[in-house]
Amino acid sequence: MKKNNISYEKVINPWYGIKLDKKTRDSKNSIINNYRKILNYPLPPVISNNKHSEIIVIGFALFSKLPEKLKNKCHIVIKPRDLFNYKAQIIKKFKKITLDLKIYKKIYNSITNKKSFEHHYIKNIIKKVYPKILIITSTIDPIQRLWAHHAKENGVKVICVQHGLFSSKNSSLALERNIVDYYFSINKDQSKLIQKIIPRKKHRLLYEESYFYYKLTKKTLNICLIGNDYERYGNEGIKLKNKTLKIYKSLIDLLSLEKKVKFNIFYKKHPSEKIYSRDINEVPFIDSKVFKSIDIFFGISSTLLFDLALKKKCAIQLSSRTLNFDKYERSSLCKTISIETIKKRGLVSLFPIDGIKIPCLKPKNLYVLLNNIIKNKS
Repeated sequence: MKKNNISYEKVINPWYGIKLDKKTRDSKNSIINNYRKILNYPLPPVISNNKHSEIIVIGFALFSKLPEKLKNKCHIVIKPRDLFNYKAQIIKKFKKITLDLKIYKKIYNSITNKKSFEHHYIKNIIKKVYPKILIITSTIDPIQRLWAHHAKENGVKVICVQHGLFSSKNSSLALERNIVDYYFSINKDQSKLIQKIIPRKKHRLLYEESYFYYKLTKKTLNICLIGNDYERYGNEGIKLKNKTLKIYKSLIDLLSLEKKVKFNIFYKKHPSEKIYSRDINEVPFIDSKVFKSIDIFFGISSTLLFDLALKKKCAIQLSSRTLNFDKYERSSLCKTISIETIKKRGLVSLFPIDGIKIPCLKPKNLYVLLNNIIKNKS
């Protein structure tokens, strides 16, 4: 890459010039592998309808979570997965989108093969849309970094909304970078994990602590096991995945011993999941469309547990002495119960007559948080 492009290599490459530890290297490989997937697809030309909007948001998934009052003020940058998950919605919003899949190939070649590419058209899109804020979900993702760079160059405030849950076991280099004006963190505990990277004064909290009680009222309960994609993170990830499958197998065996209640067991695959055990393969797969029929959800370290507890679902993190994971209950993300406790006491006995206390988070007013920034009140 030419000398005058070195600064842009730093922009798109969060690992540039940094000595990577193993966990950060695994995180990098996972991101780069995702970019590689698009190389074999036919890629359409850039489509961008550049009508003025107060907000540019990266990804339809993030757009769908914004307050209704703000959605009409958004220009949406489409991600590849959005084309499968939000096809109908994208068509409705076609007049306010940017679709550029070729940039994934260009960035992949830039990071892996040092090939330069033209990207100043993003600056032109930002100038024409003329937003007040750009909302992203990652300060590590190369494309979102590029949009953030051009936004800041044009005086647009950049907000990152935390995507997923961070672990205290993560390397700080695998989490975020300090390239934003504001960082919307899930709660105070998650915020603390990245305050060494992004200063606390930039942080805004999305949720506050709460709880509810859940009672067992049926003689036959529907149980959902939540899958994970640890196998994406190299050999260590595969070993971790196999540990979690063994824990699920233990849970299945323990539930079969319960005498007072019967269980129907289902499995919710992670979108990137590839590895299963024979025992898990025998459990029917379901998707989120039938979550209403599920009585208890079990996961290991999934953001979905936090989302389910938020919706007042009985969401339980399954912990074990064999896993070195953060306990979600300590941060009010959901309930945490160890497989060892279930083995000792049984699952049903852990549910008191008046209900089991499920920690959860209560959302703050996202409209107020964002609107204050748009109006320069924050």
